[in-house]
Amino acid sequence: MDEAKQKKPKAKAESGAKTDAKNADGAAAGNKNGGDGEGVFLSIDDFEDLKKRIDAIKQEKEDMVAMAQRVQADFDNYRKRNATVRTDGMQDGVRSVLEALLSVLDNFDLSIAASKEAGMDEKWLSGFEMVHRQLLDALTKQGLDPIPAEKGQDFDPNMHEAVMCEQVDGVEQGKILETLKKGYRMNERLIRASMVKISG
Repeated sequence: MDEAKQKKPKAKAESGAKTDAKNADGAAAGNKNGGDGEGVFLSIDDFEDLKKRIDAIKQEKEDMVAMAQRVQADFDNYRKRNATVRTDGMQDGVRSVLEALLSVLDNFDLSIAASKEAGMDEKWLSGFEMVHRQLLDALTKQGLDPIPAEKGQDFDPNMHEAVMCEQVDGVEQGKILETLKKGYRMNERLIRASMVKISG
């Protein structure tokens, strides 16, 4: 009777030890799965849905990057066009002023030539020529360039305008005989062709 009573507490102690051991194993397993003892599981449908959402976010990012690149390219093109338009506008303004001053240069040329024929005082003539050179130098700095049209030079229809034609013995056809009015260009762009007399 006494031995049976003594064995029962021992059995309870062994049962409690087994329960504690199971609880400890469960706690350890819970720590491995995230610390709360509960795992996260996705069904196939949930996984596919999550994958689609990730792909959509990636595609949206790529679209935004492509749009930003297009905007940058459009802005660069706009800036270049704007710079070109501004430069062209400035050159057109300078060209208009130069065209208006060509008649002044023509009058200087005529006055100097007439003064030489009339035997004008050298001091006055030198003054005329000095002012003419200063004006021409100032216009040259703005891009004005006289078109060559020397006697004996080949006629160039792109740069010369034949207003007279004369047959001269010993001179082949198409040669410049005389420059009647000087021509000018600005930055390789024709402003006015040289008016010349050529051999025919």
